[in-house]
Amino acid sequence: RPSTLLMLLSGVILVLGITLAYVLFKTAEDLQSDAEMINNAGIVRGGIQRLTKLVLANPQQRQNVLIAEIDNLILNINIKIDHDLGDQEDRRLAISLVELEREWKRFKFLLEDYHYKHTEKEKLILTESSEACWVKADNVVFLTQFKTEKKVKSISRVFYFLLLLNFVSVIMVIAILLLSVRNRLEYESSHDGLTGLYNRRAFDAALSLEMARHARYKLAVSLIVFDIDHFKKVNDQYGHRRGDEVLKMLATLSTSLVRETDIVFRIGGEEFAILCPETDVDGARLLAEKIRESIQKKVFDEIGELTVSLGVAGYSTGLSADQFYQNADKALYLAKNNGRNRTEIFI
Repeated sequence: RPSTLLMLLSGVILVLGITLAYVLFKTAEDLQSDAEMINNAGIVRGGIQRLTKLVLANPQQRQNVLIAEIDNLILNINIKIDHDLGDQEDRRLAISLVELEREWKRFKFLLEDYHYKHTEKEKLILTESSEACWVKADNVVFLTQFKTEKKVKSISRVFYFLLLLNFVSVIMVIAILLLSVRNRLEYESSHDGLTGLYNRRAFDAALSLEMARHARYKLAVSLIVFDIDHFKKVNDQYGHRRGDEVLKMLATLSTSLVRETDIVFRIGGEEFAILCPETDVDGARLLAEKIRESIQKKVFDEIGELTVSLGVAGYSTGLSADQFYQNADKALYLAKNNGRNRTEIFI
């Protein structure tokens, strides 16, 4: 059903919207974390160069503050790395960080050693270790950037796929809404708002269609027209609301008594019509009597018994739609004049 489908699609759109929001949030969080790693590794890289220059310029002065800053930066990088090692880039990054930490520990040891004996040999070894630390830190920067770019591409594919699903779902919702509105308008234009039966507009269209079928296939078609006897008294005595309930009950009862091929219409205030395709006058008269007797036997709340008068007419070649209807209406008028609660046939 359109309403059920709309609810499902609305749920899908809601889930997709929440998923998109989560993807954006998670992406921003991951990119911020990666940016901090790249920044920290870059600071480590520059800090090691600065530390080397300071130590070589003044071997006697200890650089404990700068060393502690680099220690803290390397620790922060280590915390931010995914140590589940589920991805190849994560493994390579973790290995690079281990190598950086190892080389950094060696560099700190050489710094301490150079503090006590700053010969050319120790200076050369310290310089080589500094360059090795710089390379390891640079490798961490490169691998983090590569991992971030790969992550952005992967998340972009997921994001655009979810966005496409969301767009398709919205289009489907709009299409279903438009279809539902169109179907509703079509229904309201062809159905009676009170009883749900087809209305006069639909009656005219169906009458023309059956007349065309008769002209082509020579199939019999008959028409029954009936209304409620003394219905004005019902409205005057019991009110229009009770009168509307009677009309709805009559519509339900009539619909339950006809064949699937017969069509029941409400064509006026208390006037109904039944179009009977492939049915001659005798068959239509039997159906009319069946409806009349069923209504007479029914007891209506507060009102009691009600009766209807019915007119039956068969279609003949050459008649217009209006003439066909008028013949049935004349038979109904005859039934009214002959005492009501009866069926008359137009001859």
